Formats: sequence, C-alpha cells, structure tokens
Amino acid sequence: MTWNMEATANTAYETENSRSRKREFLHKALTVAKKAILPEQAEKNIMVYSHPVDAVQVRILDNPVINTVFKSLIDTAVDAKYGTVLSSGIPVNEKTFPELNEIVEHCVEMLQIRRPYVVVSGAVGFNAITMGSDEEPYIVLGNHLVSALTKEQLSFVIGHECGHVAMGHVVYHTAANVVGTMANAIPVVGPVAYNSACIAIKAWSRRSEITADRAGLLCCGDMETAKKTLMQLELGFIQVEGLDADNYVESSQSYRKAGVLRRIGEYTASHPILPKRIQALDVFENSECYYLARNMVPPTGTMSAAELMKAVEEQIRVL
Repeated sequence: MTWNMEATANTAYETENSRSRKREFLHKALTVAKKAILPEQAEKNIMVYSHPVDAVQVRILDNPVINTVFKSLIDTAVDAKYGTVLSSGIPVNEKTFPELNEIVEHCVEMLQIRRPYVVVSGAVGFNAITMGSDEEPYIVLGNHLVSALTKEQLSFVIGHECGHVAMGHVVYHTAANVVGTMANAIPVVGPVAYNSACIAIKAWSRRSEITADRAGLLCCGDMETAKKTLMQLELGFIQVEGLDADNYVESSQSYRKAGVLRRIGEYTASHPILPKRIQALDVFENSECYYLARNMVPPTGTMSAAELMKAVEEQIRVL
C-alpha cells in the first residue's frame, strides 16, 4: 500500500486548523513514537526531537509481519553487502581512535542508546552510513570524512547516525537500500519501477533525516557547527570557513523557485537537499522542542511543537 506522505502531512494540518487541535494532533503523533520499539532509555528524548510524521511512519512499519520479513532480509543483506566493509574496517575504540571513540561515547550517552559497532573504512569515502537492525546497529565512517572534519563536526555526523539508531530507522533504511540495489540490477525497468513505487517511502526517509539532523545538533551543541558540517558534506575537502550558510540557503531558494523541473528530482531523493536541512535545523533551534531536548526551559515566545512541524513541512515539501 502506498500513499503521498507530503499530502498526508499537509492535509492533516488543513483539517486540524485550530491551534488546540494542532497540539492534539502532535501529541497523538508523539505518543505513537513512544510506543515504537526503541531502547527504553531513549524514548523520552525521541518524544521531544523526532519529526512527528517520521514517528508515525516508524510505528506503521513496526508490526510483527513486516519485522519478520525485514529482519530476515537484513541478516542476509548486511553479511552479503557490508560484511567485507565491516570486517576490514578499523573498529573505533580507545586503542585505535581514542578521540573518535570519545565522540561516539558522547553521542551514545547524549541520545541514551546502546552503542553501535563503529568502524572507519575507505569503502564509503566522504560519507557515513548506518545499517543493521535495532539489536545490531552498525555505523561506517568514511576515512576521508574522519580526516577532513573537526572534532565538533564529527560530533554532528556521528550524532546524526546515532539518531537513526535511536529512532529505530536502521532496519527499514537497510531493507530499502537492499531492495533498491536489487531493482537497479534490472536494466531500465528496475530503477523506474522502484523509484515510482517508493515515492511515499522516500518522503518518509526525508523526514527521518530531519530527525537525525536534530540528534546531530543535540550532540554537537552548536548551530553554526551543524550548518558548516552540512556544507562540508557538499564540498568535501574544500574548507567551508568563511562561507555564509544563509547566503547558500537563499541562493538555493532563488534557483529552485525559477522552475518546477528544478525541484522534481527531489521526489525520489532519500535526503532533503542540504539547504533545506539547514533551514529545518534553524527553526528547530528556535522551538520549544530544542530547549526541552536539552532539558532547558523554553523562552517566552518560542515556536511551539505544532508550529515547528508546520514550518518544517513547508520547508521540505518538494512542490
């Protein structure tokens, strides 16, 4: 069964048009998140910083039939697709990468999750990926990423990946990647059929990245660091110091507004484009959810949780 996640979120807000009903809608979505299968100690934090549509989608997918199919697929897929990477990658611990190990420990403590098995590998380059299952999560950090980023920037990246673990995304993301790889093996028809069938799942995936970015911000503790890290992921080894993140976002907006076809490719993307992710973090930092996630009292006039969801939906929608 497929549905348009973009339309679902927008319709929900059009229907729940009063402020009190918006709050009720958000409360229901967050209650669903609490019931998702997550490490027990992580539930409180997830309730605060997860994107509500993301939380609802995780709950929808979390049923015995789907989990049985997915987990059987995951066990085989991780061994087949990533076994060599995980076997040959250098594990992160106090003996191999003591500073990196401290960052992992910090993120695990901040998000209150079980520690994933983390390796540094040349197989993923300037990237980081999370895979596996809730019981056995794995994170692979690209060697170029580790060498290029500062300690603070790595806190954002590792916090982002740990956010996927905390929210319970890992098994579903891994399954989707495996299915995508299988579809791409079928010339012409495979990729077209896969992208068409997975538009709704990709819409959820983009929202799951918003949740993970929020976890990254909580772990690095600095908005400027988060912005510069996202820009660094685009530029690779070109340093971002001196670049204006706000100008980057504004330029992207101007370009995209000039034509519908310039935005249509986002429908099949698993991640929002980087300028949108920066925008979404900006509004999160100015919301009550951010302060509550940091165990702080929100200042008067701070954006409510319901207002945050609406603002982010407007930012990350494709058309």
